[in-house]
Amino acid sequence: MKLTNSFVIAAFCLIGGSAFGASTLQISNAFAGKIAAGFANTAGTPTNGMQWGIIVDTGGDGFDGGGTAYNFMAAGSTTNAFMNVGGAGTDDYFVSSGAVTSDSSAAFESGFTVAGGNGTIGNIAVTYSNGIAAGQAFALVWFNSNSAAIGDRYGFLNIGQVMPADNLPAVDMSAPFAGVDPARAASNTFTSGAAPIPEPSRMMLLGFGLAGLFFRRRR
Repeated sequence: MKLTNSFVIAAFCLIGGSAFGASTLQISNAFAGKIAAGFANTAGTPTNGMQWGIIVDTGGDGFDGGGTAYNFMAAGSTTNAFMNVGGAGTDDYFVSSGAVTSDSSAAFESGFTVAGGNGTIGNIAVTYSNGIAAGQAFALVWFNSNSAAIGDRYGFLNIGQVMPADNLPAVDMSAPFAGVDPARAASNTFTSGAAPIPEPSRMMLLGFGLAGLFFRRRR
């Protein structure tokens, strides 16, 4: 009886404790003639070697930083983490991918003009953990270099797609990239995430409090 119970418990652990589901988002699809290209550095030049990834709105309340007000991630641009805005945590989760690369398959896109396919991004595998689930909006993000730092630049692009069901080997997300893609500069600046400035009303209350302490001590 004890042996049978052990087998049941072991089976339950294998089923319940299995790894989180994952899916691969296919941002570029050469066979469909849709290549996600034109991802550029701060100068607006499509560049290879920059890090990129996605930000997932796990709370369904929109991107808390609006795409332009995210703080620097202390863990660096190659580490998955929740983003901060104004020094406070958000429900927007960053998933790191590889480097922006030159893709010769970009030549298949009709009218494609960027030589060598510089500034092209491809697939990203996403594990459905940390609140990530099907149906959530995500946006593309890329950094001016191969790592992020305070004061560094990053780009943000909401392509209007949502996370698919998990455990799918490849999901075509290339529809927004039909035709020639414009150069998209890394034009947003990472801030340090300093504490927000107090509201004027709070400053007034603080002033009255300090004045009270001053007069009390004079007595």
